[in-house]
Amino acid sequence: MNTNNDNIWIRTFDLFTTPKILSGAAALMLVTTLLLYAVHMMQLPPLEGSNGQTKTGDYFAFYSGAEMVSRGLGGDLFNLDAQQALQHELAGEGEWAEWNAYLNPPGFAILLALFAPLGFHGSFFAYDALCVLLFALAAASLKPHLPQLTRTPARTLLTLLAVLSLRQVSQPMLMGQNTTITLSLLGLAYAAHRSNRPVALGIALGLLSYKPQFLLPLLPFFVLRKEWLAVGVAATVSLLHYAIGALVCGWDWPWNMLDALQGFVPDQRAAQVHMSLPGAADVLFSPPLASLVTLIGCAAVVWVWLRAFRQRAWERQAFGAGWALLVLGCLLISPHLNYYDSGVMVLPVLLLVEHRLTVNSEPFTRGERLWLLLLWGAYPSWSLAEHLPVQPLLFVLLGAFVWAARLVQRGTEGALHEAPAIG
Repeated sequence: MNTNNDNIWIRTFDLFTTPKILSGAAALMLVTTLLLYAVHMMQLPPLEGSNGQTKTGDYFAFYSGAEMVSRGLGGDLFNLDAQQALQHELAGEGEWAEWNAYLNPPGFAILLALFAPLGFHGSFFAYDALCVLLFALAAASLKPHLPQLTRTPARTLLTLLAVLSLRQVSQPMLMGQNTTITLSLLGLAYAAHRSNRPVALGIALGLLSYKPQFLLPLLPFFVLRKEWLAVGVAATVSLLHYAIGALVCGWDWPWNMLDALQGFVPDQRAAQVHMSLPGAADVLFSPPLASLVTLIGCAAVVWVWLRAFRQRAWERQAFGAGWALLVLGCLLISPHLNYYDSGVMVLPVLLLVEHRLTVNSEPFTRGERLWLLLLWGAYPSWSLAEHLPVQPLLFVLLGAFVWAARLVQRGTEGALHEAPAIG
């Protein structure tokens, strides 16, 4: 009897993990999500008198930074009191449940200042358009380097629907976060490397200086590989970013930004929205133990990277899995990683699936399909953080990192035949 029941469940699982069913489910999720976002954006309140409830994700923080730059107040860009005062001025007085500070390097605010004359809502939609265009450019650049996932029109459609139907991808793209920009730049960097375009690779890496937690770990990797042209271009773009920021915000803006981060991020971590090792350590432990645990966790990630590098795992055929390991490690050790930044995980997961299909022509096992379904559907678990000691998406990220490490360790010798244990 149990065997029959098991067979029924297995057959049902097999049925619902077929490409046709998955494509239909992803298409339904995507259409429903886009309709909900469309209704939401049609009901955005006017900025004045909105009592701080602008309902545009992080974009109000980005807009306040852009406004400070456009008003010639760049020197106060990382003054939290000045930022909060400006946000009160823009959104109106009244009940103010919470506020969000601008904490990115100044280049991002300087770019968005170009949209400031359009007003808050106009600049918000212009920013959305920029995110969509950048994502489309990254997707088009990646397509030739994902031959297994885009081998037929049906596979291409399934891959695209599977990505776009993820809320952690569509929400940042349309609702004011910057995850899409980070995801797209990492994708463009990978595509440039595979296309042997070191200048384009360097530009993509240099633009990641707006998210230093990615640039600082990635650049030494290319130094170790002696890809000097890409490193030189990336360093030039990064120095240019610093110089432009110095002109607008003063030469000491990096230190001012770090001071602002130290004053603001701990409050966010207390709300358990962060999904990185440093964020979890700060929630679970008190100083100085939290710092020690963070150091040990980050050292473990770097050790996995160096071990893989010594094993020459980043040869051309296995570079996709290696890049996935690097990106997932950057997410793990990031000092500032919100739950919606899990959208960046989409790129490494795609590269790992591509690697799996390349090195092993056998169909995915049920364990692998279950693991991928969990990766696809795990995002809503972020809301359980208020009932748990840490953000549950951290365990999903750890599982993906373990998967990447196993694939890289095997290199091109074989494939993963069973999915890693989660958590």
